[in-house]
Amino acid sequence: MEIVLKSVSRLIFILGLLVHFGLILFFFSPSWLLFGIAYPQASLIEAESIPSTISESISVDHLEMFEYTTQASPSFFQKLSESLLSLRQKRFMDASAQLAFRLSLLDFGGEVVGLASASHYYYDKPLERLSDEEWGMLIQLHAMFSDK
Repeated sequence: MEIVLKSVSRLIFILGLLVHFGLILFFFSPSWLLFGIAYPQASLIEAESIPSTISESISVDHLEMFEYTTQASPSFFQKLSESLLSLRQKRFMDASAQLAFRLSLLDFGGEVVGLASASHYYYDKPLERLSDEEWGMLIQLHAMFSDK
């Protein structure tokens, strides 16, 4: 009986260590990986891909107008990824990275989430090939249909 209790306690200890190390690895995962877990329906936009005319016209003070929606019933890992990304966004991302993050999650209704999806849906071309006017039109389109 004593041997069984020692074996069980060792297994619980090892399992606890594995969970602890797994959470540490999860915390230090790259943002693009966490973004893919938290928001599988969206694609993360690189801050460098946003045209300067767009990023200059949207100030940091107006970032809150680009609210993003979460899934109806996210899994534990999606909630954890979303929480870590929220922390990273508020503490460690500069204004251009925050803007890219928020633009990646704009909800255009239905299955269209993020500017990358909207670019394919409305213009049938990738985001990299959009003109500055088309970028602005997509942002205005979202503003027209959002609640704010």
